Amino acid sequence: MLTFFPALLNFRILAPLILRVGLVIYFVSICARDIARGNKGIAGGEILTALLLGAGYLTQPAAILGIAMIGSHYTGKPGSPNLLADILAIMILLSLLVTGPGFLSIDLPL
Repeated sequence: MLTFFPALLNFRILAPLILRVGLVIYFVSICARDIARGNKGIAGGEILTALLLGAGYLTQPAAILGIAMIGSHYTGKPGSPNLLADILAIMILLSLLVTGPGFLSIDLPL
C-alpha cells in the first residue's frame, strides 16, 4: 500500500483517543447549552457521557448513552439543534462502539 506519509501509520493507535477528545468537547458544549436552557436532567446525562468517554471507561456503553443523549434533543421541547454536528457525533460514537476506546483508556479488552 502506497501512502504519502507512511511514518504516520505508526500512530494509528491514537485515532480513537482523538475521536474521544473531540466527543468530550462536543458533549461539554451541548451540556452548557442545555443547562442554560434549563434542561438539567439531559445535561447530567451529557456530562456523564463526557466523563466516561474522556476517561475511556465503559466506552461502548458510553457510546450508546451518547447516541441516546443526542436523540433526546429531537424529542420534547422544540428548538434548533445542530443537525450536522449531531450526525457527525453519532458517526464517531458508532465508530467507537465498534473499534473500542483505543490508547490511554481504562477499558480493558475482554
